Amino acid sequence: MRKVLVIPDMHVPYHDEDVWELILLAIQRTKPTHVVIIGDFADFYKVSSHSKDPARKISFEGEVDAVNEELDRLESITSRIGAKVIYCEGNHETRLSRHLTEKSPQLAAMITCRKLFKISARGWQWVPYRKCTKIGKMYFTHDLDRAGKNAAAQALVDFGGNVTIGHTHRGCTTYLGTVRGESHVCLNVGWGGDLDAIDYKHSARAKREWQHGFGFIYVENNGNCHAHFIPIVDDACVVDGKYL
Repeated sequence: MRKVLVIPDMHVPYHDEDVWELILLAIQRTKPTHVVIIGDFADFYKVSSHSKDPARKISFEGEVDAVNEELDRLESITSRIGAKVIYCEGNHETRLSRHLTEKSPQLAAMITCRKLFKISARGWQWVPYRKCTKIGKMYFTHDLDRAGKNAAAQALVDFGGNVTIGHTHRGCTTYLGTVRGESHVCLNVGWGGDLDAIDYKHSARAKREWQHGFGFIYVENNGNCHAHFIPIVDDACVVDGKYL
């Protein structure tokens, strides 16, 4: 069977380094055939339309360099094991295009995430925001314009088929059947951000509602999918039958 490891919203450079190290280790140990970045790998704090904390000194260039440094690490592993990488654009990546469209529209086509992160040079597939890609009978997209604790269940109804999402920072697998006896699943893959770097949500609520982890999917030859959320607890997890 094909194995797909799904990287959650990391929000680099405001990511949890221990979580990221564990995800990279999981990729090395389990050797998935596909790695899907579900979006919001980059935070793009400096080009956000929200008010900004002046204590955060990192520049826009520094943010881009930090993202590329982590993508370089990922590429060194995936190229060694022969895994195909798919990068789904998230709403945080679109902060850049929205900023340029508003401030400098003449530069919007020249300065893109796809170019800044060297997606073509890496040989990776790029999936624009609010578009999806498919492996077997599983679709992958950052979100379906839903948020909150019911986002996965709502996404199943909206999509009408198997779908893997990020965006909500929650981890779960939710199932919904049909009158024809079919079974569809939505996999929500959690997040990998640093709880101490949050400035847009009360930290107590984030600790209660959000879950560090990632996704792991087995895809049969007929396309059927077996989806699992892999929680990270005390900097450890169990994936593909192995304790990491």
